[in-house]
Amino acid sequence: KKPSEEVFNTVKELVDESNELRTKFSFGGTGRLFHKKLMELIDLATDQLDETSVNHITGLISMADWLKLYIDKTTLENKAFLTYQHFKEKPKGPLKSLLPMFDWLNFERPDGL
Repeated sequence: KKPSEEVFNTVKELVDESNELRTKFSFGGTGRLFHKKLMELIDLATDQLDETSVNHITGLISMADWLKLYIDKTTLENKAFLTYQHFKEKPKGPLKSLLPMFDWLNFERPDGL
């Protein structure tokens, strides 16, 4: 299922409005929930080369950034690193669909991409 652009944009608008009003968010364990979901999505995206999962990953990452949630990227990087190494061997192969995820994880892009 494709992420809803309408929901995504509504969240962005609410965060922008809250920032303008200088409202402070209190989310408790929300960062941990985002991290858990991202780990699951990375598994799905790397196992099945699921582009929809990559869209969900980048959407969750954007929302976490907007909400200023702390997400431990090191564990996410470790989770995706083996797949990234395979991607580097054949950067124009099927793993290319994971490029947005690799970009967010700050993995180096191969030349020409």
